[in-house]
Amino acid sequence: MEEYTYYSEVRSPQSMEECLDLVVNSAGAGFTVGVIAGSPYHFFKSLCISPTHIATACNAVRLNAPRVGGKVAAWSALCKASKNALVSVRQKDDGWNRIFSRAIGTGLLSVSRRSLRASARFTMCGALFGTVVESGRTKNLSRRN
Repeated sequence: MEEYTYYSEVRSPQSMEECLDLVVNSAGAGFTVGVIAGSPYHFFKSLCISPTHIATACNAVRLNAPRVGGKVAAWSALCKASKNALVSVRQKDDGWNRIFSRAIGTGLLSVSRRSLRASARFTMCGALFGTVVESGRTKNLSRRN
């Protein structure tokens, strides 16, 4: 059974600067996604509480969207850093690195705020999320070929 790769060759970061650039780019993209996803959520959540106060809903977006963006940016940066570390250690870029990097990122973020038992559960949820995303990517790649 052949292993699949997303690139024509295994592309691991060659230097520490390249790895840091990938982590920073991933954090920036994560912040953007978090702000874009958090803005309508907090807008409509505040609007449901107080339907006549649009200014309050806009204030809720201003206060909460950057916080959500920061959380997603931290998760994205941890996932990218752990993926680069796994690629460097294993010397191959496959789906397992992506699955385990999402589990590691989720686990590291939850350790600081929760007990070890709850953190283990969040780590398993991160691994499950990574598996679902990776299986979707695999199915899309097989349909293209």
